[in-house]
Amino acid sequence: MKRIQLIAGTLLLCFLAGCASAPAKYYSLDMRPSRPDATGPAIEVDHISIADTLASKNIYIQKSPTQIEYYAVDQWAADLGEILEDKLRVELERDSAQPTLVLQGTLERFGQQDTAWKKDTVSEAAAMVRLRVELRPKDASRYSEPLLKKAYVCEAPAAEPTAASVVEMLSRCVESIAAKIQSDAAELQE
Repeated sequence: MKRIQLIAGTLLLCFLAGCASAPAKYYSLDMRPSRPDATGPAIEVDHISIADTLASKNIYIQKSPTQIEYYAVDQWAADLGEILEDKLRVELERDSAQPTLVLQGTLERFGQQDTAWKKDTVSEAAAMVRLRVELRPKDASRYSEPLLKKAYVCEAPAAEPTAASVVEMLSRCVESIAAKIQSDAAELQE
């Protein structure tokens, strides 16, 4: 009897260990340009720093106004700041006769926001992006006063509360923010 209990216990531990070590799933943003024929000033993406809460490779979840979590196995395929820089380059960098502007920024929010605690929501989860941006002329010091200093925010409902669905909407949010940055940069050069 003790031998059967020992075997059953060992099998249970092996099963639990297998569940606990589920393989990670890796994500990146959609790197296809959303507006390949877009015109406007050339914007060179210099550097995006990220908030400490986003430094984990695991995808961020804002569970409530005061609680955050991370997906257990859903991770960014690379450093989040580098992924965002690459996506913004795809969206913003182009040849232009206008003077080049340099973008630097800080990513303050980037992940899933559970919406159960919010009123008037249509989905259980939303993608949430908050990016603070500064634009300067290409030859200006990074310590000089920026031509534009602005926070861009995008919140878009995800089809379902999964990492894959949220990452898809994060890509759309970055594209929307890039279009707004391009529009604001065009106004600066008028």
